[in-house]
Amino acid sequence: MIASNIILPTGITRRRSQPGPRARADTRDEQLLSFNHLFYGEQGTRFWGDGFFVKYDFGVIGFVSPDPDWFPEGDMQRAVGAIRAELARVFGERLVSYGVGMGGYTALKYATLLGVDAAIAFSPQISFNPADVARFDPRYIRYYDPTRNGEMRIHAEDIAGKNYVLFDNFWTVDRKHAEQVTALWPVEHFALPFTGHASVRSIAEGHIARPFLLRLVGASDGKAAELRGIVRRTRRSTQVYWESRAVSLTSRRPAATRQILRAVRGAVSLAPDAATLRIALVRALLDCGERSEAEQELAPVHLGTRGPIGQWIRYIDCYRRIHGERATLEMLGRAPSEMQSHTAFHFEDAVIRFDMGDGASASAILSLIWPEQEQITRRMKLGILLNATGEKEKALGIFRALAEEVPNAENLIQLAVALGKDKPNTAARTEALTHLAEARKIIDPDPALWRRVLLLYDRLEVPGEQVAAGREAVAALPGYPDLRMELAIALERSGKHAEALELAARLMPEHARIRHLDWLILVLRKGEMGAEALRLARSAVEEWPDDSASRLQLAVLLLERGDEEEAFAHLLHVRAHPPGRLDLMADAVAAFDAVGLHADAAKAAGPLAAIHEGQFAPQLLLADRLIRAGFLQEARIHLRRIRRNFGNDAANLSAIATRYRRVGEERRAEELFARALGSNPRAPASKHEHAAPEVQKEEFRPALPRRRRLRWS
Repeated sequence: MIASNIILPTGITRRRSQPGPRARADTRDEQLLSFNHLFYGEQGTRFWGDGFFVKYDFGVIGFVSPDPDWFPEGDMQRAVGAIRAELARVFGERLVSYGVGMGGYTALKYATLLGVDAAIAFSPQISFNPADVARFDPRYIRYYDPTRNGEMRIHAEDIAGKNYVLFDNFWTVDRKHAEQVTALWPVEHFALPFTGHASVRSIAEGHIARPFLLRLVGASDGKAAELRGIVRRTRRSTQVYWESRAVSLTSRRPAATRQILRAVRGAVSLAPDAATLRIALVRALLDCGERSEAEQELAPVHLGTRGPIGQWIRYIDCYRRIHGERATLEMLGRAPSEMQSHTAFHFEDAVIRFDMGDGASASAILSLIWPEQEQITRRMKLGILLNATGEKEKALGIFRALAEEVPNAENLIQLAVALGKDKPNTAARTEALTHLAEARKIIDPDPALWRRVLLLYDRLEVPGEQVAAGREAVAALPGYPDLRMELAIALERSGKHAEALELAARLMPEHARIRHLDWLILVLRKGEMGAEALRLARSAVEEWPDDSASRLQLAVLLLERGDEEEAFAHLLHVRAHPPGRLDLMADAVAAFDAVGLHADAAKAAGPLAAIHEGQFAPQLLLADRLIRAGFLQEARIHLRRIRRNFGNDAANLSAIATRYRRVGEERRAEELFARALGSNPRAPASKHEHAAPEVQKEEFRPALPRRRRLRWS
């Protein structure tokens, strides 16, 4: 047996055990070249996997890079020069390169340089150069050094004649790397679901490494089904399977709380003393509403000073959810001094204080840790918190830096959101739209990201782009009725009523899975599908009694059918819990008027007038409702504002004069009638003929209803 250790980079030393007798009858004729993963580092004469290789009598040469540098090409050329004699000794044997992650990348990248016959790569990267991978995988780009690493991307001429790539097909970033590798050359790939980035752990923890590797390094093809069967039979006995299953379910199906809890329990049963898994179990229990059990599971967890900061952050989150903010602040004060000095620890303190309503303390903490903000792992959250505490320029700087360092869809969208808050600034609005367009080109099939894109287009009032983005979202994720509903909403607001109605009608059988039922009801109402809208509104109100938007529309539909008594009961609920939907305010005005709740009609007319302050009709509507409710002083004040802003037109003057007469200001009314006659020679002679008709509900509807949350005061 041969076991060697090549230490990289330059200043190479080589340590080799003496050849020993071939003790096993099934000793292979392969010589393995082992490459360490990112976190292995130099360990004396050890190299990654040496214990396993020695135990099962594999001939092996181990390459060790003590730094996370992905084995730069210059260092590898020097290393290969140092072992040419060793490679010549094993001439005639089959050379197989082997590694995981960084080591898997190296096993593929330098296959030609090493002259290997086959390469085995677990969870490899195609590159870690930001130019190649920053858009979809920012995990390792901070280790990239352009002076040492150079181009780094794997090319077809680099890899071996036989290549085996093993990865978790549910781990999105690893799957994307594997897809790019397999596009280079005929590569046999093996999907190892629920193994995460540490896919090789499923082999080690399942105690199947020897039979798995023996079959894999063999020269025969067509072994995929057999190898998958080996893994499948043992994966439920591995800790990595349950850990990765929980992570995958959390990111893809966050509502599957019970399944996530079962997966975490499985991992904890295999490693009961692992603090990371115990904290994950507490979080899963909290998500399932099992607060008392979560408290029992968290109590024995003691992190001390050795726990990584990320583990502390997760612990703080669980503690807060169980004991509340004040108790958590006290706990933070008792934490080890080594942790309290960490910037990320102070940041969590600021987050808690901000959520408690103490924005001043949060802002003070953020200003103290600002020089070290690069040490905060949750920089996106930092930007959001800075924005909320008034530090908009600092927040925008963080979002810009994130988007430049890692120009993936999430960072581009967040930068667009920050820019979109300054909507009156034309340059900021244009830049926000540019970043949104970039994000749409590279966005993952993630419904949450697509919803943020659509809502931002809504806020920026770009209905055409909102419709186009909605179509792209539905094409990318056709199985998500929520996104189809968002498209229907965008179509309705863009004036494409027929298409919106057609899409809404197709969504009816899936209405239980839609979060915007109130919008679905509205589209059906406008499309004169009143019976379907009524049935859906009743169903929505029964299932979600606090959904005031659906309840208001149910009241409107009932009033249209003459059922005032039931409508009145629903409107009383709406009166206590306003929907805050601007597009429904005109309906609310008419409905409250119809049942005699005139004061509430006036309150509903207020937001319409505020948001459409440049339009005459909604201002007159508010004046009429104030008069009808008996708020005459408020009506007079509002009429003066209308007179000042809209008093240059004869028809407007006549309408304003009529309202002045209703509030008892006869002299001002006569004056305005006279001015109206003077500015319009062809006007009727009788002042009484100038009395403008009451502005009805159908005379005013916002042209493009916007989804704004409003305080109804």
